[in-house]
Amino acid sequence: MIIKGIKLSLKFLLRMMLLLAIAGVFLFLAGTVAVRVLFKPADLRALALNQLQEAFIRPVSIESASFSYTGDIHIKGLKVFRSPKHGEGIFIKADHIYASYSPQALLRNTIELRRLVLVSPEINAMRLKDGTWSFADIFYSYAQKEKSARTLAIKDAEIKDGVLKVFGPDGRQTNSAEKVNISFRDLSSSRPFPLSLSAAFRIDEAGKPADGGFHADGIVDLAGFDWEKASFSDMSLNFTLGSQAFGFAGTVRNFMAPEAELRGDIGGLRSSDFPWLAVLPNKINLPPSVWTLKGSLAGGGLKFEALMESLGLRFKGDVALRPGGPEYTVTASAPPIEISRLHRLITGLPLGDFYGRLQFTTAFTNKGGRHRISRAFVSATKSRFSYRGVAFSGMDASLLIREGWNGSYLKIASGQARMGPYMLSRMKFDSRLDSGLFTGDLSGRLNDKPLNLKASIRNPLSPSRRVELSGYSGELDSAFVGALSGIFADPDPGKSAGKAPGEESGGWMRHLRAAAPSGMGSFSALYRSARVNTPYIGAADMRLSSEMKNITGGIRKLNGRIALQTGAGTFYQVQKYAEEEKVYYIISMPILIIYKMNRVGALRFGTKLNNINFRSTGGEYTFESGKLSIENFYIDGAEFSAYVAGQMNLVDETMDLKVYTISDKYYSMGGMPETMTDASGKPALAFTVTGNANDPKIRAVNPRESGRIIDAAIRRGAGLDPEQFGKLKP
Repeated sequence: MIIKGIKLSLKFLLRMMLLLAIAGVFLFLAGTVAVRVLFKPADLRALALNQLQEAFIRPVSIESASFSYTGDIHIKGLKVFRSPKHGEGIFIKADHIYASYSPQALLRNTIELRRLVLVSPEINAMRLKDGTWSFADIFYSYAQKEKSARTLAIKDAEIKDGVLKVFGPDGRQTNSAEKVNISFRDLSSSRPFPLSLSAAFRIDEAGKPADGGFHADGIVDLAGFDWEKASFSDMSLNFTLGSQAFGFAGTVRNFMAPEAELRGDIGGLRSSDFPWLAVLPNKINLPPSVWTLKGSLAGGGLKFEALMESLGLRFKGDVALRPGGPEYTVTASAPPIEISRLHRLITGLPLGDFYGRLQFTTAFTNKGGRHRISRAFVSATKSRFSYRGVAFSGMDASLLIREGWNGSYLKIASGQARMGPYMLSRMKFDSRLDSGLFTGDLSGRLNDKPLNLKASIRNPLSPSRRVELSGYSGELDSAFVGALSGIFADPDPGKSAGKAPGEESGGWMRHLRAAAPSGMGSFSALYRSARVNTPYIGAADMRLSSEMKNITGGIRKLNGRIALQTGAGTFYQVQKYAEEEKVYYIISMPILIIYKMNRVGALRFGTKLNNINFRSTGGEYTFESGKLSIENFYIDGAEFSAYVAGQMNLVDETMDLKVYTISDKYYSMGGMPETMTDASGKPALAFTVTGNANDPKIRAVNPRESGRIIDAAIRRGAGLDPEQFGKLKP
């Protein structure tokens, strides 16, 4: 009996449900027919148009309004025009709108729209000259009580697959977003309601496009249209850019000037994942970290602060949206961090063996697609690192780089540097760089001997830069100079300015072009060293003066003067180095000629010229439009002395020289003919060297004046100013 009763009850329920469903269908059909009877298309269009104009507070036009079979109102051809105050144009355009309405309103023989769905609308937002938006007055109007009661009858709204275009005050489009989706339910001015919005965009930065988008869900509180108190809370924000995806949670406050606070756990970031950063010389890899972001919209742009908690890395900046991509100014800073972490953060650095602590602040800018570092400051304390074979340690240094270079500097308060067998200790360096001038002072002890250098470079960023160098060293080693030059060597030696177009390669020209300085327009030097050591000469008290011009024009246009003088020393292995070492080949050309004369037996020294000891030596050379003049080259030697003067044409590869020699070593030989002695009876020779530089003609002349001429050359020296060199001290 119980089971039978249950079956009867189920049958009764099923019949009732079926009857109710049938009744519902009939009521729906009846209601639809009744609505269509009560509201003619023209009436429906007028009612819909009126409510849309109240909602948008703008002139509105629609093509038609009709009831769909789903019970909604289908509106075609919506156009919401701009406010007359903002000029002609369309604010919103949509081919199709679907709207639901209030059943209670039907009893009053009217229609109230309750929910709007805009399908694929085009929304045009304009930034006004005063910084506000062209639609801001709509929200101000909503705040007025007499309007809010009517417009808030629309409780739900949705935008599906829309397009947003942003225009500047001049009417030019600045940005756009696609796939715009916005929806809200239970709209209220006094109670929170849910809101969801998303959009897609493309950044075409410097010709390197990247797709991006965002999706945000949360709760909106309009605070009675008090926009400074309005908020978007419990927000979940997902943001994508290229292959990167970011997730944040947070709140947006103050709709008058929106301020956002977000927090998210972000995976590792790599510069290679962002196309426009692929041109960076070094790749940046940031580890996973919790990030906190704060931002505000003001003046048509975004101001933001970001903190990467794992590194303490802070970013602060301004972003303005422009056609093709954002323009920004961003400052990055970090507390002191271990330098050893740099290799993990930045790949491809030319530095190694990191140790110590580093602190930095860097500012980046992007305007017109040009990414630049506008300011960078780095300081290191008790640091250690290596660079191109130089090991730096105990470094307390600071570096400032400014855009345009004005005011940039590098300062080393203390430290030391080891380069092979050379140790520069007690190092101090102070430099400053402007667009028109670089100055630098270096001091320390090189292998426990004093070193002081001063340098200035005018127009340092120009190929025609002028380099001025002065200094003193306790000992100058050519191997150290060569190694030091390698640190700053041009990575593209093919760009050397030493060779001018049309210059042929050949014996003389090849050596001279290779020896000519490059990378500058002019060069001036004043240098003194208590000792100089090279593979081919070692001497005390070296003094060098140089003034060279038109270096970038090549040998044919090179003008200037070089003067070199030393105290006692030795020319090493003359026969070995005279034709092998290009610099030696130029400066010591007179010795080479003497060497050649002896090799063919003209000097009859009876021995090879290997090491030549001297009490002093010097040379004064001038360059003028492809011609090298030897004003005075002399050797005051223990075995023999010599003097050379004349000219070499470096273009035609010809020479015209006079050479005088006199020997003390062979003075005791006696019995030599007068044609081989000077007026004092010492063995002497004099000859001219003329013709082709690679195969010159040598002709003997009377040597009677050799002693007097050589003595005069020694007294004259290299034409150096003793007062100038007296100022160059340890």
